Amino acid sequence: MKCKAILFDADGVVIRGERFSLQYTRDYGVPTETLDPFFRTAEFAQCLVGKQDLKEIIAPYVSTWEWKGSVDELLEYWFRAESVVDTELIAWIQTLRVQGIRCYLATNNEKYRTQYLRDVVGLGSLMDGVFSSSEIGVKKHDPRYFEAVLTSLAAAGIAKDEVVLFDDLQANIDCAQQFGFAAHFYTTFADAERWLTEQK
Repeated sequence: MKCKAILFDADGVVIRGERFSLQYTRDYGVPTETLDPFFRTAEFAQCLVGKQDLKEIIAPYVSTWEWKGSVDELLEYWFRAESVVDTELIAWIQTLRVQGIRCYLATNNEKYRTQYLRDVVGLGSLMDGVFSSSEIGVKKHDPRYFEAVLTSLAAAGIAKDEVVLFDDLQANIDCAQQFGFAAHFYTTFADAERWLTEQK
């Protein structure tokens, strides 16, 4: 295949390291069993597709989590905890971009963390763009996500069979492949680089 664009998942691919809740438990002694249920709520799921505001729905949890600061300070702590980039992968992405391959962040994230990844972590300048579920309105296991991505890429002259997704969630891989994108389950940078080379 001729690859003109690559979509990279955020958490587990570009962003590596431990979950926010693990660091929070270590720093403040609050068990993960107290923290994790929030991320399984319907309200948080709505944040991921831009239909609820994270600052509003997380506010009632501040006391339960024994957080002493403001909601904004809590989000800053969370986002900073989950902002460690894979520098080797980022270096490869820059090489790909020099070769003319467009590279994008493709992420299921709510709007505030999307902005943090784009502006504070700097992925907005390290990549050619960001496709976030909170801005598109659906997550990556929904073909409408990839339809929106393709509409944007088509404006740059990129066809469906010229797009690759690297992701570490099988449901996203399956949906992308059914839509018509090439997709590969991401484990390591070296594996991704080898797989892409084999497609040429």
